Parts: sequence; C-alpha cells; structure tokens
Amino acid sequence: MAEAAVQFQKALDQLTLSPDIPERQRQELQFYSAVGAVWSVVKCSTAPEIGRAYAGAQELWEPLDSPSALLRVPSGQARTLAVRGEIDQAQRFDEICCV
Repeated sequence: MAEAAVQFQKALDQLTLSPDIPERQRQELQFYSAVGAVWSVVKCSTAPEIGRAYAGAQELWEPLDSPSALLRVPSGQARTLAVRGEIDQAQRFDEICCV
C-alpha cells in the first residue's frame, strides 16, 4: 500500500506538467482521492499526508461539480478533520456527504 501511495504521488507530480484543463483536474482529483484512501490504510489517522491528499482533492472536487462518484473526498476530509479535533469544519464536510 505504501508503494501505491508513492506511485500515486508520482502521477500527481507528472500531472503538474500538463496544461491546467478540466481533464487534467479530473485526473488529479482521482489521484488525490486514491492517495488519500491509501494513506488512510497505511498511516495513522492524523498523518499530514492524509490531510494534504484530501485537501488537494477537495479543492478540485467542488469546482468540478462535486462528482458523486467521488463522495469519498468530503467523507475523507471530514474524518481527517474530526480526528484532528477540527469538529466544526469536519461537520461541514460531513453534511456534504449526507445531503
């Protein structure tokens, strides 16, 4: 799993070399979501890698019309924030998932 996270991060790094168009943003969203999920399995819930991955995904998720196929983005963000004790922010993301 850790190797998968490293490979997803390499893919994200390569995407930065592509033009910033919606297709790249959708791919980037998928990779951020995937790396967040993988780090959630490998690392402690408070690991900064998880927070960075879901924060990066969240920045793309909303502008790309909040694709329901990737509801794990606000869900992951909510879990990460709740574990850190940022309950108000976590609740906001949790409400997105449950609406």
